[in-house]
Amino acid sequence: MYLSIVQPDFSQVNAARAMTNEQDMHRNIQALFDSDRQSINVLYRFIPSKDIRRAVICVQSDVTPTSTSDLKVISCVDARERISFIKKGMLLRYDVLLRPVKRHDGRSTLIRDKKSRTEWVEALAQRYGFEIVAITEVSRTSKTMFHSGERSGRIDGYRYVGTLSVQDADLFKKAYETGIGRDKAYGYGMLMLEI
Repeated sequence: MYLSIVQPDFSQVNAARAMTNEQDMHRNIQALFDSDRQSINVLYRFIPSKDIRRAVICVQSDVTPTSTSDLKVISCVDARERISFIKKGMLLRYDVLLRPVKRHDGRSTLIRDKKSRTEWVEALAQRYGFEIVAITEVSRTSKTMFHSGERSGRIDGYRYVGTLSVQDADLFKKAYETGIGRDKAYGYGMLMLEI
């Protein structure tokens, strides 16, 4: 697994447009690789800055990315050794964007109640081999997305930070590598950890 820092070149039209359309952001991220997202576990998270020229994107993948005209790879580190240190019972600080949703009549809707969202995150953690020790819902995120010729839509979610406890090391390592929850292709589900 590789962790990379990528910087958009906002003089390029595609890079600038990706700031307002998550579908374009997904395309730009995938252009860094010669493979589809799922087969090499590509996850990303946009890290904003007051000065937009300093904004970066954290990218996680099974292979190293290659710079494009829109995105420049600033750094890339091999994180396999980092993962090997993860053991059952470890307490880790986390930061993650998630989409707490419930299914009804084949449609997904964002959970409105904060307590219910927290319970949803706690249940999700159990499926991925960890337990939430502390959780803070920091902010709501809203991402605009549209495909050519279609109406635009929004993908809403929340940012969570706190502490987790590893319950099943193998299951948790897999979750760390592949992401958790829904809409990983659009910047959700990447577990950012302090190891």
